[in-house]
Amino acid sequence: MTVKQWLSRARTCDREINVLEQAKTRERDRLLSITASMDGDVVSHTADPHRFDKYMELVDALDRRIDELYGIKNEVRQLIEKVQDARLRELLMLRYVSIMTWEQIAVTMSYSYMHVCRLHGDALIAADEIYKKM
Repeated sequence: MTVKQWLSRARTCDREINVLEQAKTRERDRLLSITASMDGDVVSHTADPHRFDKYMELVDALDRRIDELYGIKNEVRQLIEKVQDARLRELLMLRYVSIMTWEQIAVTMSYSYMHVCRLHGDALIAADEIYKKM
């Protein structure tokens, strides 16, 4: 695995975290939208009295996966923090931890798009030296 692929895991994790958080919200909304229907004098409830237990199991599983993904993002952050050059470190943090586009990074760092691309190459070389020592 190249250092770029290794760093890109944080971007992938970020997308998966977003999907999992949306799933949690969707399931919570679905659970809370249970309505009782009136059939004459009889009120019918959910067919599954363990629905809340199953929901909590699902949320726990999603939370465990989210924790794993944050662990991967933290590994990436720790490697980036070891890069000596502050500009390169900032660029890597913005790209791989803050999940910014190249255009956003250029504006944030007050550099041209092309200069950010050149710096990224330098940043990858610096990160690769650290990555190889891991």
